[in-house]
Amino acid sequence: MGLSGTYHAWTAVAIYFFISLAGGVGAICLDTLLMRETPLYLQGPLLGMLTAWSQGIIGLSMCGAGVAVEMMEPRLLGLAGGAGFVVISIVISMYYAGTRSRKAAGV
Repeated sequence: MGLSGTYHAWTAVAIYFFISLAGGVGAICLDTLLMRETPLYLQGPLLGMLTAWSQGIIGLSMCGAGVAVEMMEPRLLGLAGGAGFVVISIVISMYYAGTRSRKAAGV
């Protein structure tokens, strides 16, 4: 969301750097959790399937963004995309907190 509102190249470079860093750390954390919880014989197929799905979703979102950029301003589209990520993060965090509290209660 910050990237859609910046007008300076160096600010955009810094934001891209932090976006890439956060994405890399998030991917490593997800892979680590999956490897910890998944039996050894299922790790390869599971990680392969997740990679295939994520690449397919990225391709579809790029196609959708290409269509959407014809209908709206690119900065507004970037802001909407960032807001979508924030909303998804909040929903996942709320689900995780609810699951964790139910697990602690023994349900």
